[in-house]
This record gives sequence, structure tokens and C-alpha cells, in this order.
Amino acid sequence: MKVDGGTVTISGGGTYVLSGELSNGRIVVNAPKADVRLVLKGASITSSDGPAIDIQDAGKAIVVLAKDSKNTLSDGASYASGQEATAALFSSDTLTVTGTGQLDVTGSYKDGISSKNGLIITGNATIKVKAADDGLRGKDYLVVESGTLTAEAGGDALKSSEGDDETKGFISLGKASITLTSTDDAISATTDVTVKDTTLTITAGGGQANATVEEQAPPGQESTADSSTPSPKGINAGVSYTQDSGKVTVNAADEGLQAPFVNVAGGELSIAAGDDGINASNGDHVIEGHENADSESDDGSVLTISGGEVEVSYASSDGIDSNGSAYVKGGIVVVSGQAGAMDGSVDANGESQLVGLTGSPSVSAGDTLTVTDASGSQVASVKVDFTAEAITVLGLTEGQQYTVATSSGGSATGTASALSAGMGGPMDGGQGGQGGQGGQPGGGQGQQSNGQQSGNQNSQSNNQSSTAQSS
Repeated sequence: MKVDGGTVTISGGGTYVLSGELSNGRIVVNAPKADVRLVLKGASITSSDGPAIDIQDAGKAIVVLAKDSKNTLSDGASYASGQEATAALFSSDTLTVTGTGQLDVTGSYKDGISSKNGLIITGNATIKVKAADDGLRGKDYLVVESGTLTAEAGGDALKSSEGDDETKGFISLGKASITLTSTDDAISATTDVTVKDTTLTITAGGGQANATVEEQAPPGQESTADSSTPSPKGINAGVSYTQDSGKVTVNAADEGLQAPFVNVAGGELSIAAGDDGINASNGDHVIEGHENADSESDDGSVLTISGGEVEVSYASSDGIDSNGSAYVKGGIVVVSGQAGAMDGSVDANGESQLVGLTGSPSVSAGDTLTVTDASGSQVASVKVDFTAEAITVLGLTEGQQYTVATSSGGSATGTASALSAGMGGPMDGGQGGQGGQGGQPGGGQGQQSNGQQSGNQNSQSNNQSSTAQSS
């Protein structure tokens, strides 16, 4: 270990305990192929012209937050020339942050915590990040296995950006409590986003209330949009979004959730969006046998909801929009457009299995929505997070009669039917307390194509989680 002014350079493997205050300096790790563990035990490190911790070269890099410790890392708003680092806590190699202490990170230059390879958050730590650009960035992958994480970002809150290797660029969220606030996307992954047992709360671009609603063009003319206008999405995955458990709450100025393949099999997903609530669209991702097509063509995207509770409130476009196929095979889905929403609650360019009721009763935020069948048996009970004059309920059995009632007194009864693309907008609904008719038949039912689901295996991130060696 070498000390030169305020710079402490670690060049050998082992465990290093850091405590006390370093007001104008940094910790540099340059230990090729060596495993280095940095234990932060009441450490406060501030750098005026570079990262607080700069891991330039190591075999395994592990930052441990000691039990009951409070630690802070801050960088400068500008860096000295010639530096590769872009974050207050930066690593050129895979970085694991673990332990049970607290870490507050301020990234005034660009990012808060960043790794050019993988970034893994584990243990039971409490981590707070505030960054000028991205909050946490793992170029190859970002895994948050556990703990409590809060990130406030001027760019994306969580980001994985590797685009040359289809097995990388993913974000995996486990049994953690995560709160994200972002100016751009809250979660941005080149490939896959996976949620399992996560409590995730997102506000992107100021939320739905900050939406810029695009005006409809006259017939025969295309709507135009300013390309410089930001489009903050809650979750933006280049290949797939998968959730089988947990509670996800999204409030976004643009789309709430966007991915070519959307798969919700369980848990709770609540979305308030300025544009589409859920948008299955291939974007720049090429799906074999399909072209990146216009908005009226099947681009090969697949949206599948097979379980859980899904709530969508949209201010513009569609509640659930698939540029390919859309299937609601299980669970319960409640969709509502806010005043001025342009299209419908549901829209699919390809095959669809969308059975439900439109024009169900008005709801208020905090209402409990109960669905019962003709025998009076309860099918579902959902607490809604939005206020709307009329809603669409999906996940029902075609031809069966249902009653949808709210805890505030509204009620509507109708027969579930297959909904056609573009149906279920705010104008379809009736007021609470009146018996509503089921949606009109339309939109042929279809089976999901095999082999179109894409997603990375979690085994890679599991294998790469490090266990530190003592010196």
C-alpha cells in the first residue's frame, strides 16, 4: 500500500479496513489478478477531481459495509483529464457490494456506482445513491440480490448497457426493497429485466402527471413528435421483462413498461403512465421472422399475463399495447385511461387472447375492486391506485357473467367477451352503479408461439457473486 498526498494506492491482494475521514483524496486499487476486499467501517471519502474509490485492476473486487457502520463516498463535479472512471465508486472489473452497514454515494460528475463489467449488490446493506447521470451501472450486468436500495438519478437509475453480447446487458432484481427516481428511464437494460420477490417503486420523468400527451394528427396525416423531447420510461428492456412475484409500482411520464417480450406470472404490477402502460414492441431488437414494422403490423412481440394482479392507468395511447401478440391467460388485469387518453385500454396487432368487461364502474384511488361470478363466488379482489370514470377488467372467462363492484359503492354486471384491438377506452365505460354490457366480440383468439420467449439465465449472476477471502 502506498500513500501519496491524499491518494492511497493498494497494489496487493487482501482485506483492507477503511475508517475515518479522507476529505480530499481517493482510494485506488491496482492489483492485477488479485482479490481485494475493502471493508468500509465508518469511512467518509471525498474527492474533488476524481472518484472516491477507483478500482482500476483486480481479480475480484469486493466492498464490504461493516455492521452498524455509516459510510459516505463523494466525487467532484469534474475529473482530471486522462481518467477512465465515471463514478464516485468505480470499478474496471466485476464489483460486489455487500455487508450490513449503510453507504451513501454522491456522484456529482456522472454515475454513482459503476462497473465496466458486472455489478452485484448483496447482503443486507442500506445503499443510497444520488447521481448526476446514472445511479448504478453494471455494463455487463446488474444484479440486486437483497438489501435496501434508493437511487436518484439525472439519467437512468439502474442501467446495464452491453450490446455486443446477447448473454449480457441484463438486470436481475431479487428480494430487495428498491426505490428509484430518474429523469430518464428508471430501469434500462439492453437485454432482460427480471423481478423476483422484489419490492420496487419507480418514478420516472416526474411520473404520469408530467406526461407530454401527443396530439392526434388529422386523418391521413402522421402525428409528429419532437425527437429532442425526453421519453422517460419506468422499465425499458431491450429483450424481455419477466416477473413472477414481488410488488412493482411504476409512475412514468412515458411508457410504464416496454419490452419485446413481457411475461407476468405472479406478484403485483401497478403502472401509471403518460403514454402506453405496457408496450410490447421490438424496437431495435430484431425478432426472427419479423421485421421492425410500423404500428399496424405484427412485429413478433409477445405479451403474456398468466397470473398475479396487474393495474394500468394510462394518460395517452393504450393501456396494454402489443405490436405483436397479447395473451391474458390468468390473474386479474384492471385497465383505465385518464381523461384525454387517445386510443383504447387494449390493443394488439397480432393474435390475442383478451377476454373481459369494459364499461365497469367508476373507481377512486384506494378503492377495493371485487369481481364475482354468477354464483356470487369471488374471482378477484384488487386495491386500485388510480381514479377513473370507467375501467376494463381482463382475465375472465368468455361467456360467463360477472359483477364488478367497488368499496365506494359502484357496481356493474356484464358478460365477458373477447375484446377487439383498440377497445375499452374511456368512452366505452358507464358510470358506477349501472349494469354494464360486456365488450363486443372481436380479435381472434390464438395460442402463443413457442420459442419466441427470450431471457437470460440467472445462473451467470449466481456464479459470479463473490465470496471474499481473508488476507
